[in-house]
Amino acid sequence: MVKFTQKEALTELARATRETVGSLVVLITEVLPSHEAILAKSGPTFPLPATGIIPLDHSICQHVVAMDYPLVIEDALTHPLVLGNKAVEQLGVLAYLGAPIYQSGLVPIGAVCAIETRRRRWSDEDIEAIKLAAGKATEILRA
Repeated sequence: MVKFTQKEALTELARATRETVGSLVVLITEVLPSHEAILAKSGPTFPLPATGIIPLDHSICQHVVAMDYPLVIEDALTHPLVLGNKAVEQLGVLAYLGAPIYQSGLVPIGAVCAIETRRRRWSDEDIEAIKLAAGKATEILRA
């Protein structure tokens, strides 16, 4: 049996989730007080920092952590929670679907999220897939 490192397992989860949801990019992130860190990514080149660090003014996942609930955005240009967010303005993020991940206890630390550069209506199946992926990411981080 092949044993994956945590990073490899998260990257494979991001890849499988992207395939299931059919989105441009899937990220698995940790939201910290000063920034958001990309733990894993799947998708074509997307204008994300090579460092894997996202400033909070570009973070949509921070809202998932703050709400401790899945966030569904079909059109970021009209969604009041992300108006003025730099990811929308500078990176062209137009649709977002994210669910919280947990490292210990019931405190959310980040999110699994699907991102589109076009408006998108997320299906119930997409939402369920992101929630399941977030549960799996939580398991991987606890291992």
